[in-house]
Amino acid sequence: MKDQAAPQWMRRSTVDLTHYGRRSGRPYRVKVWFSVLDERVWIGSLDARRAWVKNVEANGRAALDFGDGPRDCHLSVVEDAGAIERFERTMRRRHPVLGPLLSLFVRGPRRVFATTERVSELRL
Repeated sequence: MKDQAAPQWMRRSTVDLTHYGRRSGRPYRVKVWFSVLDERVWIGSLDARRAWVKNVEANGRAALDFGDGPRDCHLSVVEDAGAIERFERTMRRRHPVLGPLLSLFVRGPRRVFATTERVSELRL
């Protein structure tokens, strides 16, 4: 059940991520699941070989759009195993059916990112 006291943007299950080509600089959009941990927006991929993951890893430049226009941000790779496990637990709670199912079928390297900006700095 979604928390009715949470802001509208936090009740969404996905965010539109704009990432920029690592060679071309061209903007691309993809819809991804997100969570908020430690006052930062976290996103992840079950497959680190995806183009958007490689683009974000290359320069960290991105924009997040929760439905009211894009907010520029910088994403950094999360490497701490404990933090990644916290994120994955949160995602399984937010997506109790699909989250665990997808992780069974997707094999390979995973990647997790967090905004360097706090949620309040993104003015969401």
